[in-house]
Amino acid sequence: MREDGQRSTPTWEGSEQIYVMGSDLVGRYIAFLLAGTETIPPIRYLIHRMNLWNAWENCGRQLQIQRITGVEKRNRVKAEFMSMKASPPLPGPLIPNLIITVPPGSVVGALAPIKHRLDHRSTICLVHHGLGAMEAIIEAHFPDQRTRPAFLLGHMTAKVRQFKGHFSATEVEDGRLYLTIPTTRGGSIMRKHPPPERTVRFTNLMSLLMTIPELNASSHPFPDFLKHKLPSLALLSIAEPLAAICEVPYEDLLRHDTTRHLMAIMLSEVCAVVSKMPECRREGSPLSFLSVFLQKKFYKELHNQKKSQPRLDMNIYRAWETDINYLTGYFIHRAEELNIRVPILKAVLQLLKAKRHFAAEDLERVIPFEEPSVQLLDDLAPGQQS
Repeated sequence: MREDGQRSTPTWEGSEQIYVMGSDLVGRYIAFLLAGTETIPPIRYLIHRMNLWNAWENCGRQLQIQRITGVEKRNRVKAEFMSMKASPPLPGPLIPNLIITVPPGSVVGALAPIKHRLDHRSTICLVHHGLGAMEAIIEAHFPDQRTRPAFLLGHMTAKVRQFKGHFSATEVEDGRLYLTIPTTRGGSIMRKHPPPERTVRFTNLMSLLMTIPELNASSHPFPDFLKHKLPSLALLSIAEPLAAICEVPYEDLLRHDTTRHLMAIMLSEVCAVVSKMPECRREGSPLSFLSVFLQKKFYKELHNQKKSQPRLDMNIYRAWETDINYLTGYFIHRAEELNIRVPILKAVLQLLKAKRHFAAEDLERVIPFEEPSVQLLDDLAPGQQS
């Protein structure tokens, strides 16, 4: 205890121990790449459902990826079960470095069982498809800046699809991991002295990931990072909700004048928000090129994915939680902060939420209610999204 009566906090020491949370395709792919690196300790893979833990035991406690050269298996992984129901939460050592690929809509709840193992000595890297989850995590779990973990944002471009089982995947195309030190609203996180990019606590995990060849990780200023993330983010914020509302694959959105017109308006609204975001400025000048870049890349991304069926549609049909508040909802929230009108984005978001509400009502009418067992709840819980 310090003389002024304030509780002293433990000093920060760098660590090469990496934890991964996320059983989705991206999570298991990143865990696989890390497990192939002999220069770091075996990774810790956090598993939160008993059916997944049983699957891990049944697959020989290893990850496997199907590549062009054949199937590769890696076992430099130590799984750790984190109960979502334990009260109080299970004890455990400090988590120094945590990569999270859990969907943004689920990440606040997923962190609850281990938040006591994270503090100012920890770094959390969010590698998922939305934006705004960092702010939600801080508000829910780490309001005290003195004990708050450092945060990184990541964007993985590798193309991965299902292979067989919960802990395997097919590498369709390798890619890169883009990393950035995020800014808060208005870039306020950058106003500290020294700035985060010159602080070891913020850069330890980033530097560590950049030494792992298979990850092909690189560090970027936030505007450059956003340039790489925006095309897929816009697709999920514009085409995905429209396709889910219309219950059609992406390619059908391109066939009809009405949906093409709606997408064009939504894209212009997203571009208006991005061009005014304070964190997308360099030396006081807005990066207007991001809007021009996005206009070109959005339709290319849509054509590449045109045969895809929106996963959001299935989540709504089952009345599951969605990530829409961190996709379309993110741009709406930023628009409100910046006093920008985005009426079509708002209308689409409300339609989507209404559709999910009606789906939930239909399920309640069709499915008779029985008190489920804890094991059944585990088995029926939704899987992670990629």
